[in-house]
Amino acid sequence: MNINHLNVRQFFQNGFRLCLAPGEPQLTHKSFDLSVLEVYRNDPRYYYSYDDVHGYISVKDKFFKTDKMKVSDQVLLDSFGFSFDKEDNIYVAVFLQHLSGLSSEHQLTWVSKQVNSEMHLHPDYFRTSIIGDWPERLSLYQAVLLEIKTINGICTAIGRKPLFKDDFADGRRPREFGYLLRPTLKEYNEFVHLLDKMLSENINREFFGNDVSFESEEEQSDGKIVVRPKGTIRLLTDWLKGQFMTNDWSEIEEMFQTLRDLRKLRQKPAHSIKENEFDQQYVREQRELMKRVYRAAKILRVMLALHPSASGVAINRQLEDGLIWSV
Repeated sequence: MNINHLNVRQFFQNGFRLCLAPGEPQLTHKSFDLSVLEVYRNDPRYYYSYDDVHGYISVKDKFFKTDKMKVSDQVLLDSFGFSFDKEDNIYVAVFLQHLSGLSSEHQLTWVSKQVNSEMHLHPDYFRTSIIGDWPERLSLYQAVLLEIKTINGICTAIGRKPLFKDDFADGRRPREFGYLLRPTLKEYNEFVHLLDKMLSENINREFFGNDVSFESEEEQSDGKIVVRPKGTIRLLTDWLKGQFMTNDWSEIEEMFQTLRDLRKLRQKPAHSIKENEFDQQYVREQRELMKRVYRAAKILRVMLALHPSASGVAINRQLEDGLIWSV
């Protein structure tokens, strides 16, 4: 078949298969705008999972080979990863061998989102998919989740209730906890809201036992005393300051400031009416926020690990050595 004689429609509907026809390597990767993943993330009929390095998409069993879903939508993408341009903007990366298996309708969608700029694969996606080696580092998102799980393990070891009510292990990672698929104000605000729920709102009040008061007294301008319940950040602050002695609280205060700033970011949309906007700056802001949150979680884990009974808790090597990707 001479691909030069195909019409435009035939090319776009079968583009990735046709790339293979003249001999383009199956492990050539193509890059796409992140928004191409939205349809799969937002559709509960698909299994959609990724760990910030690689992922997969498939149809849930109850929709597979049934009339509940169009045959053309019953797609399977065995593997996808991520790539970066020279400015470290993030894109979806997929090898031709996987793209060629998509239905014609879905190939058309992916072709429309293709980006032809010069890209390089995520180093760990290259390492695991091409070389067949183990990943070198954790993503910022993986690191935060692992810090939460490790903190809960330390709490158990020292005889306390878990500090976090949910550690999001065993496949319970929220779908939206990852790269912004579309760099908009709306999606950024939704991510901030989720992140605050996973941290401050996720703090378990039972952890503190009887070590701190759960209420505070505030004197009003008229001299009356008002009793208010303490928030979780205040409870954690009071507990740590009551349990630890140090001459330098700078890193600990940095941790609390990150949690407070995250809470303010979450509350900000509630006090303003601002039209949604599209700006790559939100991707960079998300990245910087995740760096701060990871550092805050690490500081908290290191503090709790100072307890004598925590000495037997195993710490992941990558966490221990700080092997975390900054993108």
